[in-house]
Amino acid sequence: MARRRRSLRSPAVLAGIAAALVVLSVIGMVTLKVLPDCWRENPTWSAGQCLEEALRSLGPLARRPPPKPIVPPQLTLTWTDNSNGQAGVIVERRLAAETTFAQIATVPPGQASYVDTAVASGAAYCYRLKASNAAGESPYTGDSCGSVASAGLALTVSVSGSGTVASTPGGITCGTDCQETYATGTAVTLSAAAASGSVFSGWTGGGCSGTGSCTLTVSAPVSVTATFGAAPPPATSTLTVTRSGQGTVVSAPTGITCGADCSEAYAVGTAVTLSALPSRGWEFAGWTGAGCSGKAPCTVTLSGTTQVAAPFVRQKKR
Repeated sequence: MARRRRSLRSPAVLAGIAAALVVLSVIGMVTLKVLPDCWRENPTWSAGQCLEEALRSLGPLARRPPPKPIVPPQLTLTWTDNSNGQAGVIVERRLAAETTFAQIATVPPGQASYVDTAVASGAAYCYRLKASNAAGESPYTGDSCGSVASAGLALTVSVSGSGTVASTPGGITCGTDCQETYATGTAVTLSAAAASGSVFSGWTGGGCSGTGSCTLTVSAPVSVTATFGAAPPPATSTLTVTRSGQGTVVSAPTGITCGADCSEAYAVGTAVTLSALPSRGWEFAGWTGAGCSGKAPCTVTLSGTTQVAAPFVRQKKR
């Protein structure tokens, strides 16, 4: 009995390719929206890894994929093969801004996807497919376009001295996290905060200067240094109490206990309250100098060398 020969099915049965290529458009939109955020969180991931993560997250049983080797930026095409593995697929591509397609691959029968790794970060591409076997070729599918999101650019901050630097939008909190990847064209504001006992001396690098916050637009990998130095000692003012008679003058904040210690240096602007305590048989006659008067405690705000007199007199016999 003669064996029946199995005939090839016409490529026309691959009309499902056109419908399936809608998936590519969806992938393109998901790439545009999701990949920049994905790369901020996982700067070593490829476009394909981030895309797979986005697609997995659409399902109820999505799981985060394990880390994978770094690969170039890529776009993934998928389609439906209705030929039961009897026809291959010819893949053609053009830049989205151009009109001429060029063949970039021939996919063997039974394979229903193609990963295009010969793409540039930030570029947009359009694809069309046609099925082919010994029986002939199908018409082209409609164009389906997608973009490769920019992998972003690194902003690196270095700190010299004691202080921290934070960024807006977030990502950098240096000392602990001093590098972040941002999409090209992102405006990033850096703010410096000195630690106790230090002052911010200024920025260098990245077009930053001065001691205020710095806003820079990320258009290339960039490094900025924030320098902090020791804070100068505060300016001081000396308060001197001249006491006569028998009694004691004390200060709050502490420093003066006059008779024994009648002079103290305080930071300029400090408010010092003086109180007079007469000895037995003596009474306080009242303050003079620095705007003090009367016998109640007197508060002096220091702005320069200040002198206050505190006379004590004997109590009169009754």
